[in-house]
Amino acid sequence: MVQTTAVEEVPAWCGFFDVDQFGTFCEEVDDACGCFGAEGQDLESGFVELAAGVYSDIHEFSLEQLAKRCSEAPPEDWESLCFGQIDAWSAAEAQSEWLEQATLDQVRDRLRIHLYDGGPRYDEAEPEDPEEWFRLQLADGLWVGLVVAGTPSSDDDSEIDTQVHNAAVQAWGVEPDRLVEAALANLRREQDAPAWGEVLVQVSDEAGEPVETITLLMASGSAAWALLLDEVEPELAESGVVLAVPSQDTLLVAEVPEEDMLDLVVEVVAEVAGDHVAETEVGYGIDGGAYWYQNGSFSRFEVSVAAVD
Repeated sequence: MVQTTAVEEVPAWCGFFDVDQFGTFCEEVDDACGCFGAEGQDLESGFVELAAGVYSDIHEFSLEQLAKRCSEAPPEDWESLCFGQIDAWSAAEAQSEWLEQATLDQVRDRLRIHLYDGGPRYDEAEPEDPEEWFRLQLADGLWVGLVVAGTPSSDDDSEIDTQVHNAAVQAWGVEPDRLVEAALANLRREQDAPAWGEVLVQVSDEAGEPVETITLLMASGSAAWALLLDEVEPELAESGVVLAVPSQDTLLVAEVPEEDMLDLVVEVVAEVAGDHVAETEVGYGIDGGAYWYQNGSFSRFEVSVAAVD
């Protein structure tokens, strides 16, 4: 049985409720929010804040239309109505629907590269399913997707960074490679090429004595520069580097000074990347793996990370 929230008066934005109805509505919304870790909000304001979109950023949503729908439905339907709407907001469903109706011209300048682990949108869905995420594989555990920054919706909801799904790509009627190139063109236009900073990692033996120092190059801004490394760092791309993309805004690369040091460099890069992932805000982490990059090609190392001081 629903336990109604005690309220003294009904806010003007939902004056169609009486006090008891509004209390019940707040209880149902709060329960639904609790399924997403967002319970306990001041719902009398008429708004609710939820993590939404590809990066789980916090957005504000108006409760007025949901309240109207509940007022027109039997009370026994309120639970499913409230959960369904909170779930839809969190998943940016209205924004995904807008993408299917948009033209390529409407989204081209908003396209962004989204590197991620290739996890599906829905369990047991086929990769080519229209509702599945659009994705192209770079290597084991590393995929290229697309995001449309600040995607609007027909419902006047928040503009949310929304991952692109197959049905949207099909609606735009262009080859996937052209969409990726458009996103890379936006990256070139909006950001300077990576400015590298050095990270020195000291490696010690079992006795704790330093035996080697490995130099990593770290760039902040966008991990998507990994796709343009042959353009911005042609010498590194030609010789090959160990690379990691721990978060959406971080790129790590390391040269291998001597051939017999490859395993050590890989372990160091993987450990630094893993530490970075652990410290990254929810929604922005990518992967703690290490990859060999050379002339535009990625391949993943299988790493058993040793202790690195």
